[in-house]
Amino acid sequence: EVINKKKNGELYYEEMTITPILNNQKEIIQFVAIKQDISDRKKLENRIKESEQQLNYAMEGSNDGLWDWNINTGEVFLSPRFETMLGYEPGSLDQKVETLLGLLHKDDLVNIAQPAIDGNLQGTLKLYDVEYRMLTKSGYYLWIKARGKVVKRDKDGQPLRFVGTHVDISCLLYT
Repeated sequence: EVINKKKNGELYYEEMTITPILNNQKEIIQFVAIKQDISDRKKLENRIKESEQQLNYAMEGSNDGLWDWNINTGEVFLSPRFETMLGYEPGSLDQKVETLLGLLHKDDLVNIAQPAIDGNLQGTLKLYDVEYRMLTKSGYYLWIKARGKVVKRDKDGQPLRFVGTHVDISCLLYT
């Protein structure tokens, strides 16, 4: 990829592939270049990077953890802040929904979280907004405020992705 200049002086991004042409003695006798203007793609890539940066800044500023559950595979993305909030190193928790649910206090899972999850998956609840206890790496529980929603469904209305945040509210309960 290079930045090139048009005759009018305007700069543009160009993707270029250059291949040598060899003679019978394997000597380069000329080159063939294939070029393509990729300015629109670069603008889109920059917008995506800016959007990702804004989301990262917002998540960092809010001190919330992020979770993103792929319902079909059972995989869950847990942001680094999600894990460190519970005392884990980023990337150390198994990124499966079973792992996430296994950290919830059993009473809170049965009485609070699971009914709210089911309501969101079935579409009877628009938002997932609950408070429950989660087990930390050191063995004690934190009070967590979790918010989220099903953000993607298939053509038949079946949930595909459930995304949300969580924040430690323990200090709010004890002040």
